Amino acid sequence: MKALLISLLLFFTGFGQSPFEQVLKEVEKKSDTDKIKTINDYCLKIRGSNPELAIELGEYSLVLAQKISNSHYQAESNNLIGVIVRNTGDYNNALPYHLRALKIAEDAGDSIQIGFSYNNIGVIYRQRYNLIVATEYIIKGLQVFEKINHLDGLAFSNLTMGTIYVLQKNYKRALTHYRYALNIREVQNNIDEKARTLDHIAGVYLLLGRNDEALQSYLSLEKIYKSNNNKRGLGDCWIGIGKIYAIEKKDVKAAPYFSKALSSFRQLGYKEEIIIACQNLGLTNAKLKNTAAAYPYIKEALRLSHELNSPRLISESLLFAAEYYEIIYQLDSALVYLKSHQALKDSINEAENFSRLVGIETLYQTEKQERENRILTQDIEGQKKQKYLLFIITLLVFVLAFVFVLRNKTLKKINAELRELHAMKDTFFRIIAHDLRAPFNAIFGFTDLLLEDYKSLSEAEKLDFIEHIATASKQSYQLLENLLLWARTNTGRIEFTPQKYQLKELVDETLQLLSPTASSKNIQLISEVPGAVYVTADADMLKTVLRNLLSNSIKFSNEEEGIIKVAANVLANNVVIEISDNGIGMHEKVRENLFRIDKTKTTLGTKGEKGTGLGLLLCKEFIDKHSGKISVESKVNEGTKFIISLPQPVSISD
Repeated sequence: MKALLISLLLFFTGFGQSPFEQVLKEVEKKSDTDKIKTINDYCLKIRGSNPELAIELGEYSLVLAQKISNSHYQAESNNLIGVIVRNTGDYNNALPYHLRALKIAEDAGDSIQIGFSYNNIGVIYRQRYNLIVATEYIIKGLQVFEKINHLDGLAFSNLTMGTIYVLQKNYKRALTHYRYALNIREVQNNIDEKARTLDHIAGVYLLLGRNDEALQSYLSLEKIYKSNNNKRGLGDCWIGIGKIYAIEKKDVKAAPYFSKALSSFRQLGYKEEIIIACQNLGLTNAKLKNTAAAYPYIKEALRLSHELNSPRLISESLLFAAEYYEIIYQLDSALVYLKSHQALKDSINEAENFSRLVGIETLYQTEKQERENRILTQDIEGQKKQKYLLFIITLLVFVLAFVFVLRNKTLKKINAELRELHAMKDTFFRIIAHDLRAPFNAIFGFTDLLLEDYKSLSEAEKLDFIEHIATASKQSYQLLENLLLWARTNTGRIEFTPQKYQLKELVDETLQLLSPTASSKNIQLISEVPGAVYVTADADMLKTVLRNLLSNSIKFSNEEEGIIKVAANVLANNVVIEISDNGIGMHEKVRENLFRIDKTKTTLGTKGEKGTGLGLLLCKEFIDKHSGKISVESKVNEGTKFIISLPQPVSISD
């Protein structure tokens, strides 16, 4: 394999054919699987020197893998293309490749590509500075690779984890992971990846102020990267050397290295690296009193940072701009940029605390398109700070108010609906400020404990922490799902598509979904729905109603003795569904306010389960869309019965 890769490199010295055609000619006599393996290995080899060719070849190997229905190479090629696209700074287009790779690998049970997919998704979240979500995925990848003892995967995952710790300024932990990866590369005698790992270690030495060690490392790496024409590696080395000379106030020496690095990154089209080179080259020129040459680089760094929409890079570019204006004695401008930098830096720190929430929706929405509505994990959209989310929610409330005002003609109706909107706003803020924060605080706390004390914890303690994280994750995901459904319902963005279904199938599916929760409290779930009853309804809405009502019954049923029944019958062209339990029941005042937005309140279940009342409000919304009715009968300590009446056409089979 190594000899073939060398021959491919030498073959590029030929004339007449494009590099792409030359590679295909070199492997034309191989079997399809050998072609794919050779091309993918070659793509990894040249990704730092010719990313455009690497992507073109990766797309070819993907088509070939699809042609022969080889799931392993389909996943590998998707991951490979995603890595190269990601290196160019195009994170949004890189993520779908890794999501597709994960789906293919999971369906095929391919542990190796599952591990690489997790790691690659984690890298994208790391580059978006969503460190909590990034860490989750990288740990998933590490666990997969540790289970199968896959050295290559372990090296990649530890390298990625080390970079997470660098961003958190925990350089000791970063070096631990980098050295672990380095040991693997030495065992493998993988020169290219060993050099890449040493590059990361040199970067940590620089951050720690160990400049002599860093400089020696970079000078040694420069020789390696020149020998294999690795433009990405050379650029990183030159940036590192330039920074060392800049720290030592040897700007005359630093400038040429920054300039060479920028030229190398421009050839590759690596935008993030171009930004870093422009930042340093601009500031160095300013220090050398070459202000006319300095300004375009500072300006380009700011422009590209905004183009990538990277808060971290924007913040850094603002700081470089402030330093530039300070050097040329334009102190007012320096102060403006410094204040902007500090404000964005503070928001990044604040967003880190909130990043678990905002990461979920982004992944959910992307995966919904790429994986045909299949939920990958418990993640949600964007990387935005909490104040911004609250602002959007407030804006949504006022838009709803405006819509209702236009739609209603009488003052009485307007006042009534405005009161409801005010209650809705309060409910939104309560959920965001309290109910939604609580499970994430639990997730953060137990995740930090696992990360910090993983090796010292017993297996029982680890399992206990994971169970707590799982419980909090499920709780927060259910709440988010209801919250999004509720918002979509109230803004008219949810489709209502009734069709004819056998009611028993919908009920049995929901009971099966909730069976583990009921079993944890030793509660019986019983269906008395006849197979002959059919209902015309929106299946997703009706299953959401059933799931929320049954979850409510489980929540307020006593352990060991709880019995929950679902029954149904047909009365005068109405399908009547009854969900009854023998739980703790409720007072009449509570029952009367059960479906009122302005009277919702949280109530603990028999096992301390938390809730928001949002699920019952959603049930009322969905039943109303069916032109149906929902009511409740309940007595304290005797139980509760929810009754749903759907006036839809039904048929009863013989």
